Amino acid sequence: MGCGVKHVDVYSALFRRVEVNELRTSTLVQIWGAFFEETVLSGAIGRLMISPSLPPGLFSVEVQGAFDEDREAFYDGVDWALDIQEAVFKEFQVEGIPVNKIRRDPETQVVVS
Repeated sequence: MGCGVKHVDVYSALFRRVEVNELRTSTLVQIWGAFFEETVLSGAIGRLMISPSLPPGLFSVEVQGAFDEDREAFYDGVDWALDIQEAVFKEFQVEGIPVNKIRRDPETQVVVS
């Protein structure tokens, strides 16, 4: 609760039943190739980007393709992935998580595809 990070990139992690309430960021926090299950972000959150790609430049197109298939199967097996209903972001971009697996406030949080 009320934590902060500086210059962080996260690679290929599994976030399962994690709750983050307020997160200060000094720069854009980039999360590459991670999976989310029942993870809640709430309160004031800084700059955050979630990408379905593995760390850029480290893996072949074939490895990324297999990873994409695994990610799709993973999300087929979870009830919900990410809850951002009570989060207020300075900047937020998420790709690779099915929209129907993200709990959001439709009044204040829009989906752009």
